[in-house]
Amino acid sequence: MWSILMRFGIGAPTVTTRPSSPVVPGETAEVTVDMEGGKADLEADALYVAVETEYEQETEEGTQHIDTTLHTEKPIGSFTLGADERRTETVEVTVPRETPVTEGHTEVWIEAGLDVGFSADPDDWEYVEVEPSDRMQRVFDAAEELGFGLREAYPEAASGGIFSSGKPFVQELEFVPRRGRYRSELDELELIFDPTEDALTVTVEVDRSGGMLSEMMGADENKDQLVVADQDTEAVTEELAELIDRNM
Repeated sequence: MWSILMRFGIGAPTVTTRPSSPVVPGETAEVTVDMEGGKADLEADALYVAVETEYEQETEEGTQHIDTTLHTEKPIGSFTLGADERRTETVEVTVPRETPVTEGHTEVWIEAGLDVGFSADPDDWEYVEVEPSDRMQRVFDAAEELGFGLREAYPEAASGGIFSSGKPFVQELEFVPRRGRYRSELDELELIFDPTEDALTVTVEVDRSGGMLSEMMGADENKDQLVVADQDTEAVTEELAELIDRNM
């Protein structure tokens, strides 16, 4: 009887997820999964671990918040979790390069669960902090060196266009000039990261300080790209400044 009821979550096993934090895009995260058996033995097809986030999409009905899975792994194959058995497994999951950093309204979590076929999957999730990769950090440091501060960060549905990465969403990082020579000349600087194994491509939108007419016509915005590979922070700072200057 319990085997049938467990399919509907009654007397089912429980899972507790304890991921390491912070994590870094492109690296691995350690995840400890505590499992406690239910009222009967359970045949699990696998233990899965997933990295997930949420992005916004504008529709006719308003703003929708869409959960999306960035990456899933099954580090442990089929096994039996006995009735009332307590079992702990520590596994690793790859944090994809495109995982957004947890700044502003950005949230990332790691979920672990048991794949049990037609039954409700016992699972659990926990938020994690995502820090910038080394290349991303060089861009953050360069922006700060030029007098910019991060105002907001949020994932949103990708809009396409010539600078599109082909992914369903992008994370927009909005910087504002707080000191230095750009303070009176720019409204903001928007950055979008597109990382690969060899380099980080940064789409940069330069929003100049202009009148209402310029804003309505979009004449105060220019887009360009910066590629960060092996340059040090000083070189990235110089290249970012050159990009801004030629788009003002």
